Amino acid sequence: MNYFTTNISPYRLKNLNVIECDNGWGSVCIGGIACVNKSDFRTYIMFHEITHAWIGGQVKIKDNSKGEFLLKESLNEYLMTQFLRYEEGDSLYQVQIKNYTDNYDKYLSKNEDKSIWNITKYAASTHPIIMYKQVILLDELAQKVGYDELNSVIFDFLRKTMGQKIEATQFLNVLKDNFGQPAIDYCEKI
Repeated sequence: MNYFTTNISPYRLKNLNVIECDNGWGSVCIGGIACVNKSDFRTYIMFHEITHAWIGGQVKIKDNSKGEFLLKESLNEYLMTQFLRYEEGDSLYQVQIKNYTDNYDKYLSKNEDKSIWNITKYAASTHPIIMYKQVILLDELAQKVGYDELNSVIFDFLRKTMGQKIEATQFLNVLKDNFGQPAIDYCEKI
């Protein structure tokens, strides 16, 4: 929690409780409770759910807006990997990025690529595009502009939009304003 408290904002509730549960529909973070399936407990999925205390919790994403999953899940997942990179170092981060790349390549071997702009529902069939492709693309952007620079712009954007309902286009415009052509290239790939 310290990573997000330092970089985005203090956690808004008194506590964030992480509990192990078998709810039948996956891990979730609602309010001050991150409910993590037994099979996901003590894995990166737990960290993903904790990250939702900020992305979707303190920074609201406008429902049914174009590209909403870019913010709701993709940006959340990218920030979770940045937490791992910060806490565990670059080698574990690179292992995670390779895992995303391998899983996305498997998906592409059997499926046609889609733009996140066309995804209106989170499902198993859209998971690779939302979780793998977008994190890979954000990582590519970070390699071009610098991880610290990209993360600083993302954190600044999140601090400024705290408590507001935001849309993906706002986020992408901030990237374009700060990074020019590399961000434009990123936007064309999503």
